[in-house]
Order: sequence, then structure tokens, then C-alpha cells
Amino acid sequence: ASAHYHPIVTGEQLQASARRFRNCSRSHLVRVLEGRSSFAEFRHQLLGSAVVHLVRDEEHWLLEDVYGPANERPSAAFEQAVEAYLEIHGVARTRAVAFDTPFASLRRLTGRLDFDF
Repeated sequence: ASAHYHPIVTGEQLQASARRFRNCSRSHLVRVLEGRSSFAEFRHQLLGSAVVHLVRDEEHWLLEDVYGPANERPSAAFEQAVEAYLEIHGVARTRAVAFDTPFASLRRLTGRLDFDF
């Protein structure tokens, strides 16, 4: 945690952030509990705020993506600020991983649905 980076550490915070940003981050609660995903709010004095989604590989946290309100893309300058901040703390951006299985379409669908939201 810092003046710019505010980790989301409780289920209540995850739900409140999902409501504030109108996104599906709270549907990732199980992944957060498993330690495979982490969320934070990144706030920049001039560029605004967005949700940062980190994923864990075998050894490291990686930046999965940055989401503005309603999952809109933040500005390039904002994303660069997030990436620079995280890089200082040893977090790199992920590379897209293709899941080519018979369940790939189901994985994509369920990854975006929140049946309670």
C-alpha cells in the first residue's frame, strides 16, 4: 500500500470497489481467496483512478490488466504510470495466454459473469 496503490484486502472492499467501478471484479473472490488474483485501486492525482488486477504465477505477481469504470480502458498515460509503479515493486505485465481447450468459450463466458451482481 502507498499513496497511489490501495490493495483490496477484504471481500467487503472487493464488493464496494466492484460497485464503485461497475465491473465484475467481485466475481473473482474465489481466485482472491486462493491467492491466485489480487486487486487494488490505483489513484493518480492528475489522471484519475482505476482497478489493477494482478495474477500469480508459480513465483511472482504479474499485472493482468488495468480497468477504468465499467471496464473501460484507462488512458495510455495512466496505464504507463501503473506499469512504472508496479515495475519498481517487481511486478511485470503478463503475456496473453491462449487456452485452447473444448471449454475455452465457457471459461471466457463464466469469467465475465457475476450471477449476483
